[in-house]
Amino acid sequence: MYFLQVAVPLPLYGLFTYKSDVYVDSGCRIKVNFNNQNIIGLVLDCSESNNNNYPDSKIKYIDEIIDFEPYIDKDSLKLIKFTSEYQHSPIGMIVDLSQPTALRKGLKACRQPIYAYKLLNYNYKTRSDKQQKILKLLNNQTVSLAEFKGLNVHIPSLKVLEQKQVVLKFDLNSEINTDIFKNLQFNNKHVLNNEQQSALNEINNANGFKVFLLHGVTGSGKTEVYMQAIENVLKRKQQVLIMVPEIGLTPQTIERFHNHFNIPIAAMHSALSERERLDNYLACRDGRIGILIGTRSSVFTPFKSLGMIIIDEEHDSSYKQQDTCRYNGKYIAIYKAKISNCPIVLGSATPSLESIYNCKIGKYQLLKLNSKAFVNHGKVIETIIDIRNSVLQAGLSDYLINAMQTELQQVGKPVRQ
Repeated sequence: MYFLQVAVPLPLYGLFTYKSDVYVDSGCRIKVNFNNQNIIGLVLDCSESNNNNYPDSKIKYIDEIIDFEPYIDKDSLKLIKFTSEYQHSPIGMIVDLSQPTALRKGLKACRQPIYAYKLLNYNYKTRSDKQQKILKLLNNQTVSLAEFKGLNVHIPSLKVLEQKQVVLKFDLNSEINTDIFKNLQFNNKHVLNNEQQSALNEINNANGFKVFLLHGVTGSGKTEVYMQAIENVLKRKQQVLIMVPEIGLTPQTIERFHNHFNIPIAAMHSALSERERLDNYLACRDGRIGILIGTRSSVFTPFKSLGMIIIDEEHDSSYKQQDTCRYNGKYIAIYKAKISNCPIVLGSATPSLESIYNCKIGKYQLLKLNSKAFVNHGKVIETIIDIRNSVLQAGLSDYLINAMQTELQQVGKPVRQ
């Protein structure tokens, strides 16, 4: 007989003991009866000894084993336990929010067909803007149907190209053993300025876990630094997690990475269907995705070989979940980088105070981009005025109003205060 320590998706602290006639590994889901409710729990420990004060006869048997092999790895279990302890949240609730909805409902953690497209006829010409967009995305790379939907591609146009045999639809799972890093290509690469190159060198020279704060003014080219740092990770055949605020995850963001990298890229956010979230979750776990772009919940996605984490707009409050289980995705990501032994880059034009402080005490390394990367918009004048005792007009101080009027009279553009 075996005794299982189980996390249940209820706002209750601690683990609950059940027994089983067969061994169930940590990281497997089971169905149990809890207070006359049939619920799905996650096994976190299994042993032959009963380590609590209840007699064996009073401990319930499990109802059903859903996973006969762990669907997540040991590092993901470590991350769940850390989040529960660090955020003082019930571990069962952390398990619940870390899973795609389909897994919470008991769906098998196995692959379904993931349909993708690749270009067959490179000489095909069309006047349709919608078809031209599709052909551009498929140039020298494979794009999944879910990715096309995330990029707001016109699906009927895609089907027309399929009917004309311009593109080929196939199941990505049928090519599961294909090396996604085999024919790496990097397109639209820019020449970095001295500050960008210096920051890139520091990131590339990181040996294992290290936290970088990339502080760059708006337009300083932080994204280009990200992209060229990602190139170095992909060359080592490792994966990358890019976290963005909910408002920042636009089709344009994903499309920019698609245009630069010819590698499978997936998204993880609330707009995806249950099946799409599960497919992307499993694809990252199995190493079939090179780059994952997602919001705060993407931090719990398991990776086969994680080589870098990037958090864009690290100061943004949307990385903090305020309801149900409260957690800060930024700090969970830092711990994820630590257990994965990889660097993490926090990027922002206006870093949070705690990140600036962590740079001062040596926990993070500060990388600064002080100048615009490609366009010179002129000098930005920054002044801090104490307005606590001032009378404001529509939220504006007299100093700011006078400065704007003066600037408008001189050059026709307001200054930034």
